[in-house]
Amino acid sequence: MNRRVHKWVVTRRSSLPAGAACVVANGVRESLAALFAAPVELHVFEPSIPRLCAWPTLLRDALLYRVRGSVADAVVVLRPGDAATLAAALFGEPPSRANRRLSPFEHDVLDRTIARLAAHLGSVCGTRESLGAERIERIEGLATYFELSLLQPVVARIGIALTRDPSSQPQTRIEAAHLAEIPIATRARLDLGPVSSRTLAALAIGTMLPVPPDELHRCTLVAFGRALARGACGLAGGRRALRIDAAGDL
Repeated sequence: MNRRVHKWVVTRRSSLPAGAACVVANGVRESLAALFAAPVELHVFEPSIPRLCAWPTLLRDALLYRVRGSVADAVVVLRPGDAATLAAALFGEPPSRANRRLSPFEHDVLDRTIARLAAHLGSVCGTRESLGAERIERIEGLATYFELSLLQPVVARIGIALTRDPSSQPQTRIEAAHLAEIPIATRARLDLGPVSSRTLAALAIGTMLPVPPDELHRCTLVAFGRALARGACGLAGGRRALRIDAAGDL
């Protein structure tokens, strides 16, 4: 038998759900379709954690826009050729992928466009701390990255980077106070003590079983088959009531 041993490599995988990236992509697609006044087709690349040596290549000469969020900061990455293509398309001009300097007007239009797209980043960065997108010169400490690849009506890529990868641990905890208003069906169960088999065999609808008053303290409060409290049952204000003498694990 011919057996081959393949080299194995251990790499970190992003914990950012692909569905969260798709939510961003869908919002970006709709916003760009409104700006271009034309249908937009795009593909989403799966979120990943690039190696440290890859970040300089991803960010080289790119326009960077930071959006501060409650979970992480998101950074929109536009490399020179993609920025020129988007700027030309926004002005209704033929696509241009030349690494040229953008005019002040093109910069202003791109700034407004990215600010509009930033409204859809909540699914990856949490609640935004501001409504705008801050243009920055450089940033370090990025973790997760994915791209939106535009195919129609222009060909360009928009990168989305995050300052931290989402934790797989729960971010919030449920406290007892959160459950305080939830109604729970309970039953009061009274232990009548030993009963003869003849008495049990004679039970029928409407049978009256005598309960001595001194036995009323043997009542148990039960919910979903578990005893929650023990005490004496009776009447209070014309309603059935239970005076709790002990609670907890019974």
